[in-house]
Amino acid sequence: MGTPTLKTIRSDGDDRRQQILDAAQNLIVQEGLEGFRIREVAERAGMHHASLLHYFPNRESLVRGIVDRIVASLERVPSPDTIASLSPRDTLHVHFQHVLAQMQTNPDMFVALNELFLRAVRDDEVRRVLSATDVSWHGFLIPLLKNGMQQGVFRADIAPEAAAVIVTSFFKGLSIQLNLSHQQLQDAVHQLEQWIVSIDGA
Repeated sequence: MGTPTLKTIRSDGDDRRQQILDAAQNLIVQEGLEGFRIREVAERAGMHHASLLHYFPNRESLVRGIVDRIVASLERVPSPDTIASLSPRDTLHVHFQHVLAQMQTNPDMFVALNELFLRAVRDDEVRRVLSATDVSWHGFLIPLLKNGMQQGVFRADIAPEAAAVIVTSFFKGLSIQLNLSHQQLQDAVHQLEQWIVSIDGA
């Protein structure tokens, strides 16, 4: 057996981190943050508590890891590399459809995220993590909205900063609506998209 390479070590470390994050997210879904303990996460991940701390040295870093992974799967779609080849309208549409698809195919992810949002009201640690992700999501939406306005395909009377708050709040709220059909969800997202797109750009 050969000596492990740096690439192999990094790959193993990344896999272990994902395993820990999977266990942590599942624990939040099943128990909420009230039952969220690092020792319980380590047990579910099949590792010693001290070993987990090598990857996530404290509770805040673990919560941040969960949130970062969830938000990374939602916010920057299409990826920055492909945005340049799409119009602002197409970018907005694909982004909205991606978030909606994630909401329908990965509901547990939103259960965990909503649990974190609720806890953030009374937990400064969680609030700090989530505030940073809102800044990041707004950082994606605001330039997109401004670009669409400059090109005349989005409404000229939009305030981009306020519109970004509306968009992120809309999806957060939509994820906790109960018993809505796929078509009802699509209709709601389409209505939001139409609010942003100008009539002349339709």
